[in-house]
Formats: sequence, C-alpha cells, structure tokens
Amino acid sequence: MASALCKHQLRAGLRAPTCARPVFAVPVLARWNRTSAQQHLAKTASVVPAVPRTAQRTPLQVVNAAAGAAPAAPAQKPFKWGADMKNLGICIGVGVAIALCPAPAGVAPKAWNLLAIFAGTIVGIITTPLPLGAVAVLGLGATMLTKTLTFTEAFSAFANEIP
Repeated sequence: MASALCKHQLRAGLRAPTCARPVFAVPVLARWNRTSAQQHLAKTASVVPAVPRTAQRTPLQVVNAAAGAAPAAPAQKPFKWGADMKNLGICIGVGVAIALCPAPAGVAPKAWNLLAIFAGTIVGIITTPLPLGAVAVLGLGATMLTKTLTFTEAFSAFANEIP
C-alpha cells in the first residue's frame, strides 16, 4: 500500500514517499494558478454556449385568464401580541368547572384542586392560547396562588438531580 506524499515532498517535486510520518489523503494535483484557470475557462467557453443576459430566468407569473388580472397575493395572518383570549377562557373554564364540582369521597380537597389546575393546564397545552412554556408557568403559578401547593412543593421537581 503506497503512502501519500507530505507537503514539503510535493513542493520538492518528489514522486515517491521518503518521509517516515504518515500523511492521509493528500492529493497530488497539478499547479493551479490564475493563468491555468483562464486557459481552462477559455477552453470550456466554446463548449458551453453563453446565455444572453435577456434570456435569464425570471420568476413565474400566473395570470387568471378568466379575470384577465393578476391574482391577489395570499393573505398573511397578521402577527398578534398576547394570548388567544378564546382558548385561554376555555382552559380557565375547564379548570374552574372541575374545581367547583364536589370532590368524590376519599379524595382530599387539595388533591381535587390540583386535578382541576392540572386539567386546565393540559387543555391550555392542547389549545395553545400561549406557548407551551407560558401555559406551564401559569399552571404552576395557579397552584401557588390558590395555596394548593407551597413554593417548595411546587418547585421541588426542579431541585432534584437526575440520577
């Protein structure tokens, strides 16, 4: 198996490797400079026909033949700041509706309120009135505002290290 030539061997014009250190994937290329590039372009210019400046590509324009006018640009939905109030009301309504229902026998009221907040958060994640992270933070804030969980209980999952 023949080894490749080093840079200094290529500069010296050597054809056989004389260096002991291994060199990987050094191609042996002819010298390429500006004059050889110009000669190459001159040779290939006669093979490839030149495209006139006026015949270059232009964007495709579709015209409605029945109306005789250009079609209207597709309507873009305008950027809107804030929450989608309809979807936000739906997720709050689900949480409040579950919280107002009486807790079943054997379920603590604190656990029932936590279920209501959890269900409202899941509905918020599905309907996306806000981005997912914002909905999750609102759910976490609701657990602390209703005193369903204390601060240390709410954020205890963020303190544990992953094994």
